[in-house]
Amino acid sequence: MQILISRTAFPVQALGPGDRAAIWMQGCSIHCSGCVAQDTWGTPGSTRRQVGDVLDWLGSLDDVDGVTISGGEPTDQPEALQALIAGVRRTRPMVDILVYTGRSARWVLSRGRAMIAGADAIITEPFVQAEAGHLPLRGSDNQQLIALTPLGKDRYVDGPLPDRRRIQLDVADGEIRMIGIPTPGVLTELVRRAAAAGLSFRGTSWQD
Repeated sequence: MQILISRTAFPVQALGPGDRAAIWMQGCSIHCSGCVAQDTWGTPGSTRRQVGDVLDWLGSLDDVDGVTISGGEPTDQPEALQALIAGVRRTRPMVDILVYTGRSARWVLSRGRAMIAGADAIITEPFVQAEAGHLPLRGSDNQQLIALTPLGKDRYVDGPLPDRRRIQLDVADGEIRMIGIPTPGVLTELVRRAAAAGLSFRGTSWQD
């Protein structure tokens, strides 16, 4: 089973509780206005990998508390998403799995239910820039965090969630990659401070 991947990272603390392996799937048909990851919309330039290779990478990591699958739009690759979740559940039974999707909770929990089988929690609904807020793990206040299993309830309802003010930075291949969900105004302030320091961006992932 092949999967289009944008990137992977570990350890990630900004996209769920604990030290997490993060997997960004490439390609998105939703195109939310104001999305901070517009570089993941198209498929050209993405990496086509075997799901088994991604699972091998995950298996090489120590002390993984959870796996976050984001994008892009994971449900645009339904078979690959289903195989990835099943593989994580089989090889890492004690970790929690969080899936981000821009589709509605009604759609995911009905027509899309098979795609997320084995996930412990999902974050649903498209990002709405006018409703951008400060809720943990969500970019806008319309988005829903739904626990699907007892483990999901323990970690995402009863347990503490990451502070949205925490943003991780990863530098690779001449790019600065942001990991996390910035609160309103943070990216504008980032550009302003960079300009004041004499730095400029050739391009950003959050602007068309």
